[in-house]
Amino acid sequence: MKAAGSALVHSLKAQAYIRGIENLPDFMDVWSQHFRDIPCAVTPVPAKDYGNREGMIEINLIALKDGARRRKQVVATGIPAGATYGPCVRAGELVFPSGLIAVGADGRVPGADQASAFDALSLAGELQGALLMSYMDAVCQAVGVPAANVVRAQYFLSNMGDFAGIAAAWQDRYGRQPHPFACVQVPGPMPVSGAVAIGDFWVYAG
Repeated sequence: MKAAGSALVHSLKAQAYIRGIENLPDFMDVWSQHFRDIPCAVTPVPAKDYGNREGMIEINLIALKDGARRRKQVVATGIPAGATYGPCVRAGELVFPSGLIAVGADGRVPGADQASAFDALSLAGELQGALLMSYMDAVCQAVGVPAANVVRAQYFLSNMGDFAGIAAAWQDRYGRQPHPFACVQVPGPMPVSGAVAIGDFWVYAG
């Protein structure tokens, strides 16, 4: 970061790919030590293999440069703490929520108990996708823009078949509004029992 004319304090958004979900708590513990006083959105993602066999973590990071005109700020979204891995961070017209997982305010994952009985209908994907989109809407409302300002919706799924439900949830909520999605299958299980997806959204608030 120093070589690029930046510094850790200017960090905005990170995606962290972690081998084995059992290593997530240790990663988040170390992350919080470095970023306790530095707001930075983060999306941890279960992963399996890397270019280096001994590697177990890969991180990509977006940051401002020293002297940038944009100023970093934390956005209050009202999303339950159990449904997100960190803060929502804005820098000028760019808004980066941390990774979202479909956990309600009651701590429950929608459809977790019934999903297996309706797997062919992608019930879990649809119910959890709808909750993720409600959280995405909360981010948009917090910065005063419509959901049409979402410029990337990235989903990490333990079973690619669940995307059919997520796509149905998007259509139910937004009709023919374009769905700027990227979808990646990752090794299960997810960090929360019963969850099938992690949502990662970018919002343009210019």
